[in-house]
Amino acid sequence: MEEANFAFIIGILFILACLTEKMGLSAIVGAFLFGISISMIPRFKTETMSYRINGISNGFFVPFFFLNIGLLFDVKAMGNVGLFGVVLALSTNISQIMGGFIGGKISRFNLKDSLIIGIALVPKNELTLIIASVGLNMGILTKDIFSAIVLVVIVSVLITPLMLRFAIRDKEVIDE
Repeated sequence: MEEANFAFIIGILFILACLTEKMGLSAIVGAFLFGISISMIPRFKTETMSYRINGISNGFFVPFFFLNIGLLFDVKAMGNVGLFGVVLALSTNISQIMGGFIGGKISRFNLKDSLIIGIALVPKNELTLIIASVGLNMGILTKDIFSAIVLVVIVSVLITPLMLRFAIRDKEVIDE
């Protein structure tokens, strides 16, 4: 039964990806929306199903997605966005930290734990890359702006472990 469910999921995934492509959107939009929908159906929320879907997505689809993003990224375009790229990187990272911090405070975490929560949310940018690639494909974003967004994602992923290291180290000193 698990094999039939898995085959059904993969089949519908490809059909919806093709349909969204035909509608003028990116195939990844259909796949993403289907993934969100299917995750809410108890019949498909088994450990075996999760393992299989994660295996095929992380082992096949995700690497190709990031390869595609890397091929679309234009290093030369970074010279054209200079200050905009810096402001974009700072504002997105600060807003993500603030959002997590506020959520932590609302949930009654102390200041330090709320800051750690905020910092930990910084590298959550998969959806940003999906939307940016759709925007580029539809002509809404220029190559320069797309490259600035990709750079922001890269910077976010690289600086988060360093920020977390300092926040957690300071927390350990305070807690002792």
